[in-house]
Amino acid sequence: MTPISGDFAGQFILAVIPRCLCKVLTQYLYMRVKDEMYPNGTEPAKHNVTCFQNSSTEGFKLQEKAQQVTNAMQMQFSLTKSGCELVMTLILGSFSDYIGRRVLFVVPSVGYLIKDSILTAIIYWNLDLKFYYVGEMLEGITGGSSLFKLACYTCVSDNTPAKGVRTLGMIAVDVTIAVAQASISSVTGIFIQNTGFFYPSLASALMTVVVLPRDDRILQYGKHNVPTSALYSLSQAAPELRQ
Repeated sequence: MTPISGDFAGQFILAVIPRCLCKVLTQYLYMRVKDEMYPNGTEPAKHNVTCFQNSSTEGFKLQEKAQQVTNAMQMQFSLTKSGCELVMTLILGSFSDYIGRRVLFVVPSVGYLIKDSILTAIIYWNLDLKFYYVGEMLEGITGGSSLFKLACYTCVSDNTPAKGVRTLGMIAVDVTIAVAQASISSVTGIFIQNTGFFYPSLASALMTVVVLPRDDRILQYGKHNVPTSALYSLSQAAPELRQ
């Protein structure tokens, strides 16, 4: 086994970044809901007032309602993909020793690309937000962020010794994800403020393709080298059960 290379570390960081750009969804949902709920003249003046201060005004009540509706929609989107995501992560994770590590990166990246393309189309053509359920479902079917994170852990496990460095590698994965999310959230906010919602969403989709990890030596470690854990365990236990 070899230590984690600098190439893999760079690819990992770049692969995390486009997933953090999905933060644009939260702000876009709120904008769409707000525009549908605010009658003329009740929306706070842009660039001057960030929220209503008087809780008894109609504007404050509408703003609070818009936030509740946005949160409810985000929860529904999450529930749409979470079940499929759990099942696919268990299946592909169990077979990763046989099919190789690259699949654990490529499959969720394809799902994310489709989902973000759907969001980009919704923003550009101002489509019904219900179309986004399709994107969330497809991301769940392809494993989503759970499968991607599992891929990071398996690559760390494959390329580090069992003691000492492996633990640091696992910590590095979590720290990198946290730092990337915090940094890209700030950058995305500035991006949205200056260009609107369309270009950040488009950039997220394009970056998914451009920075897809390509290190065959690292990502395909274990392919056909170690039997799938579940199948191997059953094959070893079968003779004993027959006795």
